[in-house]
Amino acid sequence: MLKLEPLHNLKLEAYEPDEITTELSVKNYLLFSTLDEEVCAFMSERYLVEASNFYTKLQQKYPLHMLDEDSYDRLYNRFLELRTDRAMETMQ
Repeated sequence: MLKLEPLHNLKLEAYEPDEITTELSVKNYLLFSTLDEEVCAFMSERYLVEASNFYTKLQQKYPLHMLDEDSYDRLYNRFLELRTDRAMETMQ
């Protein structure tokens, strides 16, 4: 069984690895950011199954971390903001 202690109160920024389709990773609730200058994958307990299934399909394995719900939601919202910004740019 996977046993991860949730990380709390992190101010993470969205990161998009070149070899991963961001829309697909967000849809599967596996998010990416940097932690101590290392690209890492992040998930929440709420979406553990979806995120871990997507993680197992990745060719390149990143360090995997669990976030508390508030930290995860903040990072998820940053990805949604990024998507919205791109949509606005294409409309201009």
